[in-house]
Amino acid sequence: MSTTPVLYVRRPDAKTVKTSLERDLLLDKRFRMVPSTSDAVVASCFHEKELSVNDHGAASVPTDYQTRAQHCIDKIKCGELIAVPASVPTDYQTRAQHCIDKIKCGELIAVPVTNECVNRLHNSTEIIILETPNEAQLNDIIIRRRCSPIFADPPSWIIYVEASGLQKCPLSTSMGNKNHQPVAPITSKSSNATNEPSSSLSSVQYALVETLVTFSKFNQCCNESLYREVFEKSVKSLSNRTCPKKLEVIGDDRTLVVPHWAFQLERDFHHASSIIGEPNFQEGKTEFYNLLRRTQTGENNPTATPSGEPDQRHSISKFFSIQSLLWANLAKIHSCTRVARRGDIDPESGVRESGHRILWPIPTDSKIANGNPNIGFMPKSSGASSPGWISVTEHKISQSFDLTRVMFSRGNVTEKKRFGSLVQQGEYVLDMYAGIGYYTLPALVHGNAKHVTACEWNPHALNALRFNLKMNRVADRCVVLEGDCRVTLKELVEKCDKGTAACHIASFDRISLGLLPSCEGGWAIAVSCLRQDEGGWLHIHANVTVNEREKWAHWLCRSLRNILQRDHPKRTRWNAVCTHIEKVKSFAPKVDHVVADVFVGPVDSSKMRLKENATTGVVDFLGKFVPTPQ
Repeated sequence: MSTTPVLYVRRPDAKTVKTSLERDLLLDKRFRMVPSTSDAVVASCFHEKELSVNDHGAASVPTDYQTRAQHCIDKIKCGELIAVPASVPTDYQTRAQHCIDKIKCGELIAVPVTNECVNRLHNSTEIIILETPNEAQLNDIIIRRRCSPIFADPPSWIIYVEASGLQKCPLSTSMGNKNHQPVAPITSKSSNATNEPSSSLSSVQYALVETLVTFSKFNQCCNESLYREVFEKSVKSLSNRTCPKKLEVIGDDRTLVVPHWAFQLERDFHHASSIIGEPNFQEGKTEFYNLLRRTQTGENNPTATPSGEPDQRHSISKFFSIQSLLWANLAKIHSCTRVARRGDIDPESGVRESGHRILWPIPTDSKIANGNPNIGFMPKSSGASSPGWISVTEHKISQSFDLTRVMFSRGNVTEKKRFGSLVQQGEYVLDMYAGIGYYTLPALVHGNAKHVTACEWNPHALNALRFNLKMNRVADRCVVLEGDCRVTLKELVEKCDKGTAACHIASFDRISLGLLPSCEGGWAIAVSCLRQDEGGWLHIHANVTVNEREKWAHWLCRSLRNILQRDHPKRTRWNAVCTHIEKVKSFAPKVDHVVADVFVGPVDSSKMRLKENATTGVVDFLGKFVPTPQ
């Protein structure tokens, strides 16, 4: 079971509330309704009725708030209600505690809802009946109404809500499949609709078609199959950039990742409030926006008469709601519990923070990224229980992190495995850019390294790194150095030279330099950290033009040799030999992310036997040694 936002209602009202929430697309269908439990976290109590109301069904209770209040007064005056002052405290704080007690005792039903529902609940109408059934005090009935600018009409289900909070609820039947097989396609509200996805539609396209059908203002017309066919044709015409045919799913809990430009409403990422009403907003429209506009105005429906260009403010608000439903539909079709938008890593950011943002479900405690719901939402909290926390298991290694704050690339999976296989048992390993433990964990788990020193300066990555070391039960063989590795390692080497620290912790057999686009700034300190007697291996990551790999390898070896001559003049018999260049993944057109395996050490080292007259150079793809030009 998972903790989710819930509304607490009385048992007789549960079905009515569920139906209303489902109609308003605010019911979280991933979970089932359950009785309230003792471990529930109550966020707020809205009202506690002091009167035992004789319910005769929803039809007997008006939905308008003013009318409902007057209806209650009329029933009191006519003697239809029974006063039970002894059972309900009159003090409001005590009344709230009374409501909490009922929740803890399981007297109320917990209805799982979306975060949007919780936000709407707090931004809409509230009714608080203070007390008492005495006619002289009927004016003490207070009605407070706060209307949000988008949802001006209070929802009908709000009158039944006793409280809101968080509670663990079991997964629904569609989400409870342990094998994560895709569930049945989303069904339309119309019983006459053909809900089987077209064989020519991808699952992503089908989710978009169903979303358009649900939100179409002509959804109740008699010929739904006709405009469904038109929707399918319109969706198929979208470019793959706007509507990808496939989406990436990552993580053990299955997080669906939407590309950066997919399903965007505007090209330029301005603040949403500044977009609305600007005369040049039309210039920023995308394919997706134009599709939604045609749907709203009736241009996509052959049986309807177009109503013209809609009010822009209303359109944007409506289109954000359509996006929200689309995320929910995509999550259901792919059996995912979360939808996130891929974001770019700022190259100017020293900590290389992730640009991913959460689209669905909207975190309760979050802010809109760059003020634009198109991009997603940024949780204010981080850590193991935060909304952005995700776990990815690769080659039996669990890696957990906050996807909204820490970068993660699935394309490095083969290199992680290779690095673990290169590490020899008993080696001392240094990971200069550890992150969440991308190469630290394989060295410990698969390579069985005797000890690993991991350097990192991103506080969120450090938090995840320490968490992962404990989760994989290797924390006792790893030391984490917090801060700039060029500074922390220099201090460590100086302590070893002075004899104030054990030499083995600054003398390594193998060093990983996994920083892109270049780790050149760490080469000098890396050479200083190699074993002074036998040298060691450097695994240097870089982005390199495809047809210039060998040229780059020679430049790399020459640069390392220059570092040896400059910083370590006594190491006259040391050389730098690149034995292999591994392609990790494609980084850009004609540019690959590669790793160079470079041995730096004396010619008589046991780690790599070189010829007596060996020099700096590169072993080419045929296994032939090519000396690096002076």
